[in-house]
Amino acid sequence: MNRLLLLTFSFLTLVSYSQKRISQESSLEIITKAYEFQTEEKYEDALTEYAKINLNDTNYAAAQYESGSCYIDLKKYSDAREVLRELLSSGVKFKFQNDVYSSIGYSYMKEGDSLSALKVFNDGIAKYPMDFRLHFNRGSANEALGNYQEAYQDYKNSIQRNIYFESSHYRIAMLAANEEHYAEATLSLITYLLN
Repeated sequence: MNRLLLLTFSFLTLVSYSQKRISQESSLEIITKAYEFQTEEKYEDALTEYAKINLNDTNYAAAQYESGSCYIDLKKYSDAREVLRELLSSGVKFKFQNDVYSSIGYSYMKEGDSLSALKVFNDGIAKYPMDFRLHFNRGSANEALGNYQEAYQDYKNSIQRNIYFESSHYRIAMLAANEEHYAEATLSLITYLLN
């Protein structure tokens, strides 16, 4: 009987202690505060706030994605990739995985590693073939690597998926002008300007 009483008392003490450690702040409030820090370019403060969001929270994916953006803004590209890759492998379901691939590739591009970026964009396109930004980003990586024909095709694929994405029209205009295809360059530039 004494053991049962002691066990019950110990359990209640543990539960009451653990309840004190639970934050009363909602994840939406945390993300809002973190995003305000982010827009004020206080990236370290934003990262501290985003880190408060638990893996089991519905806002976890958004917090991790924005953490990756903060690291990119801080030019801590390997940290950004680590956070974003963890997000992809976490098993958490979210709707913007395509954007995570774009951010990982972008972080490689910012470091000048277009080949690694190209691999990431290829992986993203394999999973999300209709995402126009991934095709555009792969075009940018191909262009940086000097693969102009592949870049041209990627920009065309981007336009096929979103005809109003002006950056693809602009890049096609520049590539066509470099190849002395002035009629195509002019039409693409006009489309760019009209969007």
